[in-house]
This record gives sequence, C-alpha cells and structure tokens, in this order.
Amino acid sequence: MKIPSKPPVFSDLLTKIFKLDFEKGMGIIQNLESVDKKGRYLHWDKLIHLEAPKGLTTEMWWLGIKFARNNLYKTLTVYDKYDNPFQIGTPDHVLK
Repeated sequence: MKIPSKPPVFSDLLTKIFKLDFEKGMGIIQNLESVDKKGRYLHWDKLIHLEAPKGLTTEMWWLGIKFARNNLYKTLTVYDKYDNPFQIGTPDHVLK
C-alpha cells in the first residue's frame, strides 16, 4: 500500500499565499468549496495530479479547500501516535 504524500503545512501555506497576494488569498478562502467541481472530496495526494482552477496554483487550491472543510470538521476522541485528535469532515453530498 502506498503511503499518501503529506500536504503542505496549513499555517506555512497560509502565510506564503497571503504574503504573495493578500487580495487573491482572501478570494481563495471565500470562494472555494470542500469538494472539486465534480463533487469529489480529494486528499492532497490526489489533488496534486489534477489541474487547478484557472488562475490558481495547486497550493492555492488546496488552501481554499482546507478553509472550506474547516466548517465540516468534527473532532473525535481517537488520537494518532503524536497525540493529535483525528478529525472527520462530512460534506453535504455524502449525507445525501
């Protein structure tokens, strides 16, 4: 089984993108959804192989997706080996 590649560190990515272009950064976090245009809930490992929406880098696209997903997350009482709680996100299309 292939181990998925790790996404960029959220705080580092946020800082990088907002330093480059604050207005674009705000547009990204306000306008992207938690799923792609086909309704897929993609992990970074899959997303990096797809074409980002026009005008965005893959990292910008990922940042927008992560912001959109923040509202979906529920923290579980299950922890990883670093003592971080697991989180799950359930987009509306999954509930249907």
